[in-house]
Amino acid sequence: MDVSHVPIAAELSELLLPCSSWQEAHDIVDDLLKQRLITHAQFLPITASDTITLVMRALASDFERIARAVSKLQHGVDALSLQPLPLAIMDEPAPSDAHRGFRPAVTGEK
Repeated sequence: MDVSHVPIAAELSELLLPCSSWQEAHDIVDDLLKQRLITHAQFLPITASDTITLVMRALASDFERIARAVSKLQHGVDALSLQPLPLAIMDEPAPSDAHRGFRPAVTGEK
């Protein structure tokens, strides 16, 4: 199957995962990074509940593998609550400042 015409962003998704502790979150991220299932992760502390929410970016096609890996490591949550969020795809690049009519200020001219 030739996928050279498909933008790489079309296959990416963000995954949200609540964790019961920093240690659990770090263990999950370390494991997923070692397996090369995620590209990066952000740790978001939720102070009202003393939990951590992981925001991870991965290929959408790896969701099932990620879910299996997380279910082996996650202890503080009764049911697996990994949530995929597809990333928006931009078909065209964002316009530069020049296209938006932005003109930088020129100082020091006489």
